[in-house]
Amino acid sequence: SRTSMLSGKDVNYTQVIDNTDYEINFRNNFSEAQGNEFVVTLPELLKDNGGYFTYGLNKVYHNPSSNDYNAGATDDCDRIYSWNRMINFAETGAAQDALANYNYLNLFSFGAIPDELETELRDYKLADTVNVFLQEYANGTANTCSRPFFMAVGFKQPHMERYVPRKY
Repeated sequence: SRTSMLSGKDVNYTQVIDNTDYEINFRNNFSEAQGNEFVVTLPELLKDNGGYFTYGLNKVYHNPSSNDYNAGATDDCDRIYSWNRMINFAETGAAQDALANYNYLNLFSFGAIPDELETELRDYKLADTVNVFLQEYANGTANTCSRPFFMAVGFKQPHMERYVPRKY
């Protein structure tokens, strides 16, 4: 459904019916050999034809590390493909190790975690970053290449792992 929504093409065209059909790099799903070589994504259309600054965060396409983003460009204003800016968050280092200690019955990747680990969760970092960006945009200090913006936000939840601060 992500591929269809972001490309505006149905599954007969994309040939992506489930996650096993999805190529890691979004653009690899479309080729002349497959008969579906024409693809323009929603954020790409907004960026290139609508004059928007496009900002993607976390899992927007199927694979968060391959979100149709040209990481090689040095200036956000000059990027090709879907996004002017793309950020992916993850739990890292000590926080990631600590989370594993709070698995439910040591069998499942979910459980109540200490409240102080909340700020280390990827969705917390994501929500905080969105909030900061929106405040900066409202204050006129966000760098959006002097354009209106389109933002797509991909929260990890409800996917596993489900670690939730105890206070909730």
